[in-house]
Amino acid sequence: MLFSSLKQTLQLLCGHSLPEKELSRLVHTSRLIIQKYLLHFRSSLSALSENIGLSASDIAYDCLGEIFARDKDNTFHRIEEFISHLEKGFDDTSETEIFFAYEGLLSAVADAHLARLYAQADPTGAKILRNIRDTVKKTFFFSLHKDFRGSVLIPNNIESLDHLPEFPLEQLSARFILKTNRDNTTGQLLEILFRILTEQQTFRRSVPLNDIVQLFKKIYPAQSGAEISENEDGEFSLHVVDGAFTQFELDQMRLHVEETVKEKIFLTYYTKGKVDKKQAESLFYAMQDVITDWMYSQDGQETLRPYIQKYLRLDDAAYENNFRLKMEYLRKIAREEFAKRLTKEI
Repeated sequence: MLFSSLKQTLQLLCGHSLPEKELSRLVHTSRLIIQKYLLHFRSSLSALSENIGLSASDIAYDCLGEIFARDKDNTFHRIEEFISHLEKGFDDTSETEIFFAYEGLLSAVADAHLARLYAQADPTGAKILRNIRDTVKKTFFFSLHKDFRGSVLIPNNIESLDHLPEFPLEQLSARFILKTNRDNTTGQLLEILFRILTEQQTFRRSVPLNDIVQLFKKIYPAQSGAEISENEDGEFSLHVVDGAFTQFELDQMRLHVEETVKEKIFLTYYTKGKVDKKQAESLFYAMQDVITDWMYSQDGQETLRPYIQKYLRLDDAAYENNFRLKMEYLRKIAREEFAKRLTKEI
């Protein structure tokens, strides 16, 4: 989509006069922009993809659901909000400026969604990430900045050597593990990392924050799981928890299946106007309940109607005509995804 066409496209969209073909084109272009951003500028995506099997395309579709959601007045409220917050106003903002501002909106939504997924898929990593951020503020070893890699830690009071190649994570990890143990607090781990980075002149001294999270996690056996506790000094340590990995694996499978179901609802029903936003959300919440019953070995309901009825008031005719086949199709998709994931694990 060219700079010159986006401004007119957004104007028509908010005026409820954008042809369906052009709307599809806008959605397609937006998806490509989000995917490019995720693949080239978010280093945390690779770790997230390994954990839950979601690709950049999967995450982009979920972001599109938020950006192009309609409110009760059938307006694209997120797009209208974006336009209303343009500093110079819509009319006085150039096509190029609007394009780059729109890219900023897409990347902001992607960042927020990635953070939520990361917290769901890797709760231990999310806690470590939060603890690192908090500890950096209280110590003098690093400063937190943003660059093309996302959030990075840069050692204080020394040249960052950003003209040099990236420090290979495998090498950094090997050196880090040799100097650490499970009793180290977050502050002590950051000090060890600081010394490793500043005592060498071969690689960059700045490191993506998500890479540091992975470093901290590698100290502890992944198969045992981990939890984080706070000591009397307000710093955090990690402790191994036996028997947590199986539940963690199940949580990953569940998240993957739910994301697949959500994508099907979005692409098959919502974008084609077969359900509105509330109905799409109700379908998803109902399927979450179905999946919960499966995971906790409950028999569940004999029919799928009670699941959707919990979120939508439906009479017999409305359920039969509009939702029964949709629910049965989504249940089939969920079962297939569970079977695929379980077979892969075995």
